[in-house]
Amino acid sequence: MDPAPQKPRFTITEYNVGVWKLKFANKTIENPTEYWKKLKATGPVVRRLVVDVFSIAPALFTMYLMLQVLHIADITVNALLSNRLLRVVESGLLSGKHDEKKIITSILFNTFRTAVMSFFCQHQASVSEALETRVVRHFDTLAMEAEFRKLPSANKVTSEREATPGSKAWYSLVRIIQSFQELFGTVSQILLIWHISRTSGGGLFFALLCAGNVLYEVVRQRFALGNEYLARDNNIDYRRSRMLQRFIHNHRLEIASNGAGPWAIKELKGCYDRLRDISLAPPHVIISKLQQRSTMSNAILNTLEHLPTAYCALAGKGGTGSSAEETASLASVATLQRLAGEVKDSLSILGYYFHAFIRSVQTIEVIYASIEEVNDEGKAPYPPTFAAVSSCGSNPSSGMSLELRNVVFNYPSEKKLTPALNGVSIKISAGQLVVVVGENGCGKSTLIRILSRMEQPTSGEFLIDGKPAAEYRSDELQRATVLLTQNSELYPFSLAENIGLGNWENIDDEEMILEAARKGGATKIIENCKDGLQTLLSPGVHVWASDIYHLPADHPLQKELAQVPQEVDLSGGETQRMAAARAFFRFNSGKVRFVAVDEPSSALDAEAELELFNNLLAEREAKTMVMVTHRFGHLTKFADMIICMKDGVIVEHGKHEELMKQGGHYANLYSIQAQAFTD
Repeated sequence: MDPAPQKPRFTITEYNVGVWKLKFANKTIENPTEYWKKLKATGPVVRRLVVDVFSIAPALFTMYLMLQVLHIADITVNALLSNRLLRVVESGLLSGKHDEKKIITSILFNTFRTAVMSFFCQHQASVSEALETRVVRHFDTLAMEAEFRKLPSANKVTSEREATPGSKAWYSLVRIIQSFQELFGTVSQILLIWHISRTSGGGLFFALLCAGNVLYEVVRQRFALGNEYLARDNNIDYRRSRMLQRFIHNHRLEIASNGAGPWAIKELKGCYDRLRDISLAPPHVIISKLQQRSTMSNAILNTLEHLPTAYCALAGKGGTGSSAEETASLASVATLQRLAGEVKDSLSILGYYFHAFIRSVQTIEVIYASIEEVNDEGKAPYPPTFAAVSSCGSNPSSGMSLELRNVVFNYPSEKKLTPALNGVSIKISAGQLVVVVGENGCGKSTLIRILSRMEQPTSGEFLIDGKPAAEYRSDELQRATVLLTQNSELYPFSLAENIGLGNWENIDDEEMILEAARKGGATKIIENCKDGLQTLLSPGVHVWASDIYHLPADHPLQKELAQVPQEVDLSGGETQRMAAARAFFRFNSGKVRFVAVDEPSSALDAEAELELFNNLLAEREAKTMVMVTHRFGHLTKFADMIICMKDGVIVEHGKHEELMKQGGHYANLYSIQAQAFTD
């Protein structure tokens, strides 16, 4: 039996107004059981979140929740006290005898309530701020620990503007609590309406009259246009006019130089003539008009709002009760109408809070999933034992052997028809010096990223010391690998830490750091800085200033601003020297078996480049080195193997003499560079 077709979650309503086509998505009315299922499914996540937050700040979290409960209770108590005071005053006006004791008691009690709530409100902000700090730090720390457990290619680089997991967790926690707060507040208001209507002599019928406008508003909102919409321009002339406006505004110099101004104005006027009186109002203005209530709907709502007052007047005229307490009180009507308005507002946004609650729980669920996520990595140690590699003839003490078998790689974000690597197969023996050459965009850097496991092949096999790379522990492979690229970045710490983080276990060994700086060519950088190795590249001083930059230089605030430590700006060549020094410091760990070098000297002069490569070659012992370069020189002549790439494939590989004899792509590239020095 075929399953019953699922009911669509949304109905789409389309409007064409002015130059816009608008589509609204209205959610179809769900079965109440579906709402219950969704709420029930959130239970475990909410419970875990509450336990987590309570475990990191039990006192703060308890106080925070108590303050939220007090806020809800205060609204209800305030309405109840106001109603009682109004009824006492009304009763006095009707009877001519005022009960001063009740009036004074009500005023004093309300004053006490206000003072107590003011006291708690003063502390609410500080409690919330302190709890937020704890929650954000807790989840951010967990997220960072999880990131370090993942493979490098799995790490997503986030913008500084993007919310951190901790911020998302706090925002979701607040939304969840607000949802409960709104629900309980609405329920308490409804119960209060029932209580006041019952005690004022109106009974159930009076309560329904007071709630009539609320119920009508809820039903009407259900069939109103949704808040989720998409608007796009649907007029070619409007689109063309905007393009012409941008052209005129952004390309004035070019327009002046080629005399295209008259043409642009003529085209723009033509667009305006064809548009004529078509409305250019923006979508939000159109939507506001579409969502305006009809005259009949407003009339019905207005009538429902005045029914309680009319009932009260008729009940009093008919003399249905013997006293003011037995008839519908005008004071109660005023209170009930105010409460009904508040309930109407609460019910109108309760749906929003329901969906906000579900989205917040889903956000927390995603955060927990990302924290617990572990890459399906191998368990084999690296370097492997001698017995584990004897069958393939590899000796880890000589370096890391690498082999690619028909490897294909596509960058996920690229839309190229051909992959970055297309069927690459190559075997690099342990301890070899390999140089990779080719034109820009041929796949050299991608090959380096695959070999250093910064990216994973889309298909094909990658073997390290005769075993699939995925079978090794990724953290141990990373410790055995050094990656030095032209885009290596510096850290916002001291010069010493920038070098020392290559091997953080020896980060305090200043003598070792200075030696690494010498090999990387960074000694002069350190000497030129006043604080030497302790020079902070980014002091991290956070400054907020308002309306002071126009002040003269001798102004006290300008002088204070001038004393704020500034960032140290290193050139491209200096950055590459520091990165190279970090790599040399990494060699001191004794764990490095593979060195991947991707044009680390692009910003260096020829002499500095030669010195860097000579120092790298001096570190070859027990290491396999793969270097990418554009400059043919002593590296290619002394390489154990040269890999020549073109369009994502390896077209040739071998030694310099062999490739020159073949007269292929490598020989052509070499001759082009050599010719520049002979012509």
